[in-house]
Amino acid sequence: MRKDQSYERPECFIPEKDNPYPLCTGRKVLMCEDCQLRVDWEPEDPYGVEGRKYIK
Repeated sequence: MRKDQSYERPECFIPEKDNPYPLCTGRKVLMCEDCQLRVDWEPEDPYGVEGRKYIK
């Protein structure tokens, strides 16, 4: 991405300081609960294996 290009961020986005690829430091509001841009965001199942059916 060039410097003159940009991508949309939510209005609530608060970037980390001193990071060239900042994530959001987040807020303690309901709309931030599942936001993937948060620094501390972790999916419940990061590998997507929950609920898979395996052939035996």
